Order: sequence, then structure tokens, then C-alpha cells
Amino acid sequence: MYNLKEAIDCQNLKSIKLEDELAVKLKEHIGNLNAKDLQNELEETRKALKSTTEEICFIREKSKVEGETMKIKDKEISKLSIYLADLEDYKMKVSEEESDTHIQMKKEITELTNLVQKDKELKEVKYVNLKSNKENETVHKIQIEMKRVLNQIAEDEETILKKDQTIIELVNNIKDEHD
Repeated sequence: MYNLKEAIDCQNLKSIKLEDELAVKLKEHIGNLNAKDLQNELEETRKALKSTTEEICFIREKSKVEGETMKIKDKEISKLSIYLADLEDYKMKVSEEESDTHIQMKKEITELTNLVQKDKELKEVKYVNLKSNKENETVHKIQIEMKRVLNQIAEDEETILKKDQTIIELVNNIKDEHD
């Protein structure tokens, strides 16, 4: 029994020793696995860091270029704002000039209309006077004089029409210059 107890104790010792050796080997194996995993993870982290660093450099460069572009665009906007203000001033001046020209044209039209009306009245008076003074003249002479007077009126109306067209052309030219 003593031998059996010693054999069990010996087996227990061997089992504990074997268990300890196995635990050490397992720890080494796990350590090796962890070291390899950590190395792989470290390599992946390095790659990600390099990629991220490159992206940051690219973004910084892009930001720098965009900043310069924004400065250029701001300068262009300032120039365009100044140009727009100058253009609005010019439009105001042209508008005032057009208003003055328009008033002057209205006066000329009124004067021409009055002249035409007076001319018509004078011609009517002449016609009436001619008729009363020359009652003895033939109808043919009266018709000839009427035609002459009507022709004169037609010519005057044509002159007025041409002047109206000239005025319209001037107004259109001013509008074109304004645009």
C-alpha cells in the first residue's frame, strides 16, 4: 500500500509537473499568437496611419488651393460689385437724360402738331376765302386748288410722319444705348 500511495503521489507530481509544462507551453503559444496578431495589427495600423496621413496632406493641399481660389473669387466679386455700382450710376444718369430728352421730344411733337393744326386751319381759311373770292371761277379751278391744298396737307403730314419716325428712332437708339 505504501508503494501504491507513493506511485499515486508520484503520478500526481508528474501530472502537476506535466500540467505546469503544458500551461507554460500554452502561454508561450498564446504569447506567440498574440505577438503575431499584435504584429499584424501593428502593420495594419501603420498602413492606416500612412493612408490617413496622406489623406490629411491631400486635404490640406486642397484646402490651401480652395483658399486661394476663394481669395481670387472674392476679388472678382469686389470688382463686379464696383462695376455694378458704376453701371447703376450710369443708368441713373442715362435715365435722367432720357427723361429730359423725352420731355423735349414731347414739346417738339406738341409744337409740330400745333403747326400742322394751324397749317390746316390756314388752308381751310384759304380755301374758304378762295371759294368766296372766286365764286365765278370754274369748278375745275377750285378742284385743282383743292388738290394742291390736299397735296400740301399730305406732304405736311408726311413730313410730320417722318419727324415722328425720327423721334421714335432717337428714342429707340437711346434705349439701345441704355441696354
